[in-house]
Amino acid sequence: MALIDCKECGNQISDMAESCPRCRVPMSIIKKEPINLSNEDHSNTRAGVTKAKFNEQYSTWLFAQILIIAIAGGIYWESWIIFGAILLGAIVLIGSNKIVGQVVGFLLAAGIGVAGYYVGNYWGEDAAIIVTIIAFLSALGANLA
Repeated sequence: MALIDCKECGNQISDMAESCPRCRVPMSIIKKEPINLSNEDHSNTRAGVTKAKFNEQYSTWLFAQILIIAIAGGIYWESWIIFGAILLGAIVLIGSNKIVGQVVGFLLAAGIGVAGYYVGNYWGEDAAIIVTIIAFLSALGANLA
């Protein structure tokens, strides 16, 4: 029989006791070893948190792109079915796996580039090309980051 310190109140108790007589903390908690994470586990956890924050930050931009492309497709083909198909299809495909998500991200960037062309065309052909390139590269960078 050995005496150990209670982790809660510091009282010395027998290692055979069921709980600390002073604070009633169960022996299973008192004898529990602290969890030691290796550097690799710690790095993986930090990377996961960083990725989650990034996803939370940019998910609004990604959804806005999907919505813009879905609305443009629905208006162009004058169909609610096309709108719904683009909207639902893009959302499902992005979540399916990484490669498909990247392809859909590239296609969304191309769609934003096309939308940029039509907006830039308001100021002339040269402006349309410049706005297309800027819109495409901006969307591509945000989607594939």
